[in-house]
Amino acid sequence: MASVQERLAAALADRYRLERGPDGELSLLGRGGTATVYLAHDLRHDRHVALKVVHPELAVSVGAERFLREIRFVARLSHPHILPLFDSGEADGLLYYVMPYLQGESLRRRLREGPLPLQVAIRITREVAMALDHAHRQGVIHRDIKPENILFEDDQAVVADFGIATAVEVAGGDRLTESGRAIGTPAYMSPEQAGGEDAQDGRSDIYSLGCVLYEMLGGQPPFTGATAQAVMAQQVMAPLPPLRSRRPEVPESVAQVLARALAKEPRDRFATAAEFSAALESALSTTRPAAGRSRHRAALLTAGAVTGAALMLALGLANRGEKPDETPSIVVLPFQNLGAAEDRYFTDGITEEITSRLAMLPSLGVISRTSAEQYRASPKPVKKIGRELGAEYVLEGSVRWEKSPGGTSRVRVTPQLIRVSDDRHLWAGRYDETLEEVFDVQSRIAEQVATALDLALREPDRQAIASRPTANLQAYDLYLRGNDYFTRAADPEGLRTAEQMYTRATELDPRFALAFARLARTHIWQFQLLADRTPERLAKARSAVDSALGLAPRLPEAHLALGQIHYWGELDYQQALREFRIAQAGDPGNGDLAWARGLVERRLGQWDQAIADLRRAVDLDPRSLVKNLDLFEVYLRRREYRQAGRYIDRALELEPDSPVYFYKAILVLARDGNLDAAAGVLKEGIRRVGMDAVVYWAPQSDAGAMLWRSLDSTAQAAVERLSIDRFGTDSGGYYLVKARAHRYRGDLATGRIYFDSAAAVLEGRSRVRPDDPSLHAALALAYAGGGRRGEAVREGLQAVELRPPSKDSWYGVDMLHNLAVVYAILGEAEPAVKQLRVLLAVPSWISVPWLRADPTWDAIRGHPEFQALVKRGT
Repeated sequence: MASVQERLAAALADRYRLERGPDGELSLLGRGGTATVYLAHDLRHDRHVALKVVHPELAVSVGAERFLREIRFVARLSHPHILPLFDSGEADGLLYYVMPYLQGESLRRRLREGPLPLQVAIRITREVAMALDHAHRQGVIHRDIKPENILFEDDQAVVADFGIATAVEVAGGDRLTESGRAIGTPAYMSPEQAGGEDAQDGRSDIYSLGCVLYEMLGGQPPFTGATAQAVMAQQVMAPLPPLRSRRPEVPESVAQVLARALAKEPRDRFATAAEFSAALESALSTTRPAAGRSRHRAALLTAGAVTGAALMLALGLANRGEKPDETPSIVVLPFQNLGAAEDRYFTDGITEEITSRLAMLPSLGVISRTSAEQYRASPKPVKKIGRELGAEYVLEGSVRWEKSPGGTSRVRVTPQLIRVSDDRHLWAGRYDETLEEVFDVQSRIAEQVATALDLALREPDRQAIASRPTANLQAYDLYLRGNDYFTRAADPEGLRTAEQMYTRATELDPRFALAFARLARTHIWQFQLLADRTPERLAKARSAVDSALGLAPRLPEAHLALGQIHYWGELDYQQALREFRIAQAGDPGNGDLAWARGLVERRLGQWDQAIADLRRAVDLDPRSLVKNLDLFEVYLRRREYRQAGRYIDRALELEPDSPVYFYKAILVLARDGNLDAAAGVLKEGIRRVGMDAVVYWAPQSDAGAMLWRSLDSTAQAAVERLSIDRFGTDSGGYYLVKARAHRYRGDLATGRIYFDSAAAVLEGRSRVRPDDPSLHAALALAYAGGGRRGEAVREGLQAVELRPPSKDSWYGVDMLHNLAVVYAILGEAEPAVKQLRVLLAVPSWISVPWLRADPTWDAIRGHPEFQALVKRGT
């Protein structure tokens, strides 16, 4: 007669190949009270698995049909700390089930080396408790929690054989009892389980987990004996041996929590595994040095001796700009795409939606996607990522989209929340839902994060994060594809493709407000970034945003779009700020909205508020080069050079291959008036990132071209090598760069040729866009460089008239600065000094040290009024 192993191998040969060792015998992974475990190869999926065969004598008592029916119910469990069930069935009278093969060790193997450190033991217990809590809420009890069934995957505890004992017991019924078999392992059985009681619930698993924790700390389970019956009798009747008698250093608070979990009566234990986990965390926290509280107490004790700013310093807040009631911050890292490569847009869309829902919570700061994206697939530890981003919590996970052409597509999302300070997993989940339920998954994850962080959710918050943007899944798919292209805003084709995707989404679902809002933003971004400044483009943006607001009047994305239309399209900064504030009220954790407000506030001359909002934006998007540079420039114009230096240095750390070296040179010039030091910054940039990375940016302003002239002949040759192709459609900008470079090198004749070429290009563009002050300003410089005084002054004044400083404290001041340079080029001191007096009285790039050093002003330097101006502050 064939052996069990031979029968099994033959019966499953078409699906699984049972692996054999060097001796030709089947590779046996283990044997427990329920099943024998073999290493097998899953032929269909090309992977190793653990194939578990229920003991034949037990299978007879259980019955195949009932066992398979019960185990199908167990297979629905989906949680990061639960080992999933791949397969189950009957083969030649043998019952089997299949689980992943983990090459990591089991808890039993770890315990062979002795008790575990306190924090490690509690972490493992809490991870198992999370798995138990999930299963119990689904109505599934494990019934056999023990070290052998706790495995490790990437050092995270994973519970195996979940619900198998339950399936055996439920399926076996009275026949199982009559066979004399008890389900479970005596050393970890609850009293009711050992006593054979029928009524058991999740509190039985809590007792078993308590036994495991006791062993991890004390070196052996609480009850041992020569026979299984002796151990089971102790479980029912014997008092619990004090853990501290076996390991005195275990804190009393932990011992008390464990004693409650091991109470004889179920009603005296924790009601849920989640309560057990929370109690352990609380007990452990009371054993750590309360450094923060100690510092706070010390500050209060010295409050009689220090006041005001000194007290803030004692609290360690003044230098960091923090607040005692600062809201917690979280970063949602790009979820890992476990599906097909082409599905990454879908996974990124899920990540963005979860990020957006969390940002709706007023008591949480959410790190921007711009910064989070830089850690995609990063090998850095979570702790390091959190510290670099200034985030207290990290949410990471994975998404698998399983498409079924002939059936229902499913989405599996497995998020986990980690506290950065101690790398502790606060919460994890596994959601395996149909595609139709993807919105519920996103909102449930946001709610679970809020619960784990102990954030109070108001009813409006719940409604916001539970919103379903559309019922049309095809439209939603197009929306996510559009988002993927929209993130490439600097790419013209990306924006145009996003426009097409959003348009098709709104055609499929005319009530898809969020898609209309994004469509509006693609139009206004094309208006701003791609210079498609036509009335038709602005009208399209307006139409789309009107549709969005008509469908969802409070939608933050729609108010953001309308604010951008007011800001870029209509230059109505007050209305833009109003819309951004409405958007922020509905999306308070969104740093991009703080950034938008700051950009508008600087144009309105609301400098203090602009700094506060831009700092908030940088805090929530710390690795954004653009946001750091925006904050740098506000401080530069305010002549707060120490703070400006802080943010330009941060920008250099983020991306040295950029215009950052040019901006730092300007800072040195404005602060110190030292031409050599400023030029030295450009030299440093060339040394570190190469000539080509710096030469494109420096000569695009008179100050940069002036500094560039002090570099060697190699740098001058680099300007000559600059190709017009590098400037794309901005041929006028190319000619001005060449013109400035020759002018500051003293080659006035060649410079004039380039100035004339620039004027020819800019004249045509200005006729097409007569209301664009930047074109008039550039044309004024071109005319001045070409010696065309009347036209230069006319265009310079026109630029200021179109954008006066009284209406725009940012760009209007730039127009005034440009006019001053035009007058200086023409050698007209009095009108130039008139503009400079205004520039020194308001936030601007100009400073007295700059004026003293910059040869841009050499043509008027000898005039008494200019000399009086530069003597200020001496």
